[in-house]
Amino acid sequence: MDNKALADFIRTELSKVTSALNKLAVKISELAHVREQHNTTISPQSTTTHENNSAQRQLPLPPHIPPTPRSSPQPQKPWYKTMNGWKTLLECIAIPFAIGYAAVTYQQWRDLRHNFEVDQRAWLKIGSRFSNVTNETEVATAILNPINIGKSPILEAFMDVTSELLPVDKAPSLNLGAQHDRLMMSSIFPGGEPPNDIELRVPSSKAASEYPRKLTRPEVQGLINGTLYVALFGRVVYADQFGKHWQRFCAWHTYEQPPVTIMIVNAKSCVAWNAVGEGDPTK
Repeated sequence: MDNKALADFIRTELSKVTSALNKLAVKISELAHVREQHNTTISPQSTTTHENNSAQRQLPLPPHIPPTPRSSPQPQKPWYKTMNGWKTLLECIAIPFAIGYAAVTYQQWRDLRHNFEVDQRAWLKIGSRFSNVTNETEVATAILNPINIGKSPILEAFMDVTSELLPVDKAPSLNLGAQHDRLMMSSIFPGGEPPNDIELRVPSSKAASEYPRKLTRPEVQGLINGTLYVALFGRVVYADQFGKHWQRFCAWHTYEQPPVTIMIVNAKSCVAWNAVGEGDPTK
């Protein structure tokens, strides 16, 4: 339902309310008129004719009575005995009621439209997995797997993503600076996946001359010993038939091998950075 259809619906409902109030006012006026007629009494008029044949009898002259004025002031009726009074009262009651009814109807329409969009829109889920690291490893990779789990096709999507190699007691920067990977995807249908998984080097290179970056021996040993971990984070903006949506994602991974048993990673900010929203993404 668009704005024009909503306006027509509200106008129709208000006309129904006004018509009902006018009918009620007419009924009240008719009842007041019937009551007035019932209370009005007609005084009987009697005329007597006296014949007096006596010529000697003298009748007194009648006193001079001034003529009755043509327009004499009528007593004012109480408002509740007039049609205009009841009509005014009903209009004062109906106007706030109609405004409130229109506001409630509009709010219900907005909620219905929002729930429909949430149910029918596209939802992009970013899955990730990491390659194994051994003593012979030179290049570590992360695999991204975007999946549309919604009900509408994604028309286009743009993803900015990067990764960092960090000590376990250090949180990721969550800063998508100048050096990061930018990916573009199009036409992801519900339940459909991109033709190929998205493979990224870990960690991301800070300079174009170092791409693809290889792991150093101390970094490989740090990953195996559990003193280093990898944080992968990014932002994706995608559009469907309902508009633009965005998602922030962050995942972390450790490569420790036995005998490491207890490991604490400072990745709370990574978990908290995951979010979704509408329109342009927040910074």
